[in-house]
Amino acid sequence: MFFVVLVGLLTPFILYAGNTGKITGAVTDKEMSNPLLGVNVIISEMSMGAATDDNGYFIILNVPAGLYDIRAEMIGYSAMTITNVRVSGDLTTNIKFALTPTVVEGEEIVVEAERKLIQMDKTDSRRTITSDDLKNMAVTSIEEAVAYTAGGVEDAGGSLHLRGGRASEIVYQFEGIQLNDPLTGNPNDSDIPIMAVAETNIITGGFGAEYGNAQSGVINVTGREGRNTFAGDIRYSTSNGVSETLTGENPHNFKATEFFLSGPILKNKAFFSVAGEVNEDYGYLPNQFSNLNNYTGKLSWNITDHMKLSFSGLYSHSNFNDGFSYSWSHQLSEDKLTEYIPSYLKVYDGEYGEIADGIMQDEEIPEFYSSWWSQDGIQTEDIDGDFVLDMYFEYEPYADWNGNGQWDEGEYFNDLDGNGGWTDSAFEIDYDASGQLITPDGDMVDEDENRNFILESESATDFWYGNGQLDTEDLNGNGVLDEGEDINGNNVLDSEDVDRNGRLTEFSMFDRLPLWDRMSKMWNIGFTHTLSDRTYYTLRIAQYSTMLESNIIERLNEDTDGDGILDIYWGTEPFEDIDGDSNWEPGEWYSDLNGNGAYDQNLDWDVDGDGDERNEDLNGNGILDNYNPDNSITGFDDPRDMFHDSNRNNYVDESERDWNGDGVIDDYD
Repeated sequence: MFFVVLVGLLTPFILYAGNTGKITGAVTDKEMSNPLLGVNVIISEMSMGAATDDNGYFIILNVPAGLYDIRAEMIGYSAMTITNVRVSGDLTTNIKFALTPTVVEGEEIVVEAERKLIQMDKTDSRRTITSDDLKNMAVTSIEEAVAYTAGGVEDAGGSLHLRGGRASEIVYQFEGIQLNDPLTGNPNDSDIPIMAVAETNIITGGFGAEYGNAQSGVINVTGREGRNTFAGDIRYSTSNGVSETLTGENPHNFKATEFFLSGPILKNKAFFSVAGEVNEDYGYLPNQFSNLNNYTGKLSWNITDHMKLSFSGLYSHSNFNDGFSYSWSHQLSEDKLTEYIPSYLKVYDGEYGEIADGIMQDEEIPEFYSSWWSQDGIQTEDIDGDFVLDMYFEYEPYADWNGNGQWDEGEYFNDLDGNGGWTDSAFEIDYDASGQLITPDGDMVDEDENRNFILESESATDFWYGNGQLDTEDLNGNGVLDEGEDINGNNVLDSEDVDRNGRLTEFSMFDRLPLWDRMSKMWNIGFTHTLSDRTYYTLRIAQYSTMLESNIIERLNEDTDGDGILDIYWGTEPFEDIDGDSNWEPGEWYSDLNGNGAYDQNLDWDVDGDGDERNEDLNGNGILDNYNPDNSITGFDDPRDMFHDSNRNNYVDESERDWNGDGVIDDYD
């Protein structure tokens, strides 16, 4: 069984939040304090810069977020470099140079930038998490890092909330493109590899119209960009490696590999960056497996000093289980199938554990009934066989509140004989098979051994439950209820051999829960044109799409009659009903199953020739499929799953064969 949701969003143009900042400042003569004209101010790691004007002022626009060294140089002055200058998206970084005059070339002066306490152009409430911050935080995703900020919280399900709002009220952006699911509105921030992040801005108030329908917050992520020097990072994580080394056990079985690489393709002209993360988490409890593969990359090309073209992409793919649940955390044996729980035991289901789960735990079965199972034959409380529950009491039950060993006036008693007073002498009450009170028969017999006021007896198949052997009514194994086999008289072929392998089998109930497959991808093309030292524009086209698919691995035994042959029966030949009248007419395609060159409406063809008119080929693949519980599930796309739809055409792939014999599997097949 499969379920698919595929959603895409194409954005030809958008008013998007900036993921670049700008650097402004002034250059003066250190001795005279006069502004200097024509000083070259250059970002050392990139081919970006500006020259000062008459007032010594400069502006460098469209600077990718990150940490830079800024150099100012001019003939007649010692060069000066300010290191570790932080540039943030949508904000302005202001620095000042004071150059020292020199007659001959002097040593370069290097100072470290100091971040100002007050950002003058910041009009919103925000916190910035840099790539260095992320490296030092014990987090595996951006949302975990954001949860440490004021007003952020991650709930038990892993969803992030800002300022008490819903998860879907947060706008996530990467490289200026929203990563909220187009269908649900839910964020997909975990798709971004942490090592790909240059900075993350968490804006919780005062955000403008460029952030769309953000209600409780904005998380604007900017990716790292290539520079003139090569750089790289790699990190491997595992759960409790010390414990695994010492004990040979890994309590959580988690491992992850992350990497980042960037550098120049052509110095000062073209740059690249790639990042990724691959992790597997098997969880501490069953059915908690998940894996995640995230990759992102970016190419940037400085066409001229004033024009820049960039290409970026993001791809994420993950498989995960539904998660641990007590109600599904059992091994179900064919010897203890729900349909064969004795009726007198079903009332006790749920007394041990969280819920009534259709599985009788040993702790749920009263000792009285356990003794029934140890005795041969069908057990019953109806000792005299009159279909009446005979009950005998020496006195009416009462609550001895004062503990004196006798009933006293005012103490509670159970008025079983209905005479309105406490009865201290022996008496008898009887109930018929329907539970109605009837006139006592005077035999003074007490049959209600467990005092539940119900006449209980085993049915003919009750002894099957938990007896340690494979029970079935199909004594000759022909898959048919023959005369003399219906021991309980229900006219149904009862059998514990669900998988028809001739032996008791245990099933994991987790095998019947859906597995999930999630994919998202984005591509993004941007063109930036700088018109002047104060003006530039960016054109961007992008697409973001998501896919969510669920699947339950279905492996069945098609050999319902146990004869080792795939039984196939065709009552009629299938045809294409073009005019919709439910009848075949000349000109309409049909499958000539028997090869006689004519359409047969009443084909009545038992293909295997045994005459039982049985059709066992459930998935239409022409193969007798058998379930083997010894083969574990291998993942979302288990090769032994009997039902696939990989081509997304709403037909089971196994049934798509060359039915019309034209040598091509097409729409008719």
